[in-house]
Amino acid sequence: MALTIDPKAGRMSSTACDTMATRSPDGTWTVTGREGVYDYNHAITALTVDELRASGVPASDPLVQMLESELREASE
Repeated sequence: MALTIDPKAGRMSSTACDTMATRSPDGTWTVTGREGVYDYNHAITALTVDELRASGVPASDPLVQMLESELREASE
């Protein structure tokens, strides 16, 4: 698992799943397969969660649940 982060190009991607994040002109980030917009750090968190899930970590795992909760709060 590895994230590729290219802040100059405004893109983040994962080697473990198809999830990508793209920076908008206003500096917010959108993440494929997810609703809402995120800041830089939460976009990384979203990619990390998707990598964990792609590697077989269940949605019921406490770490995944905690990170998903943080993302829900961030996108509200």
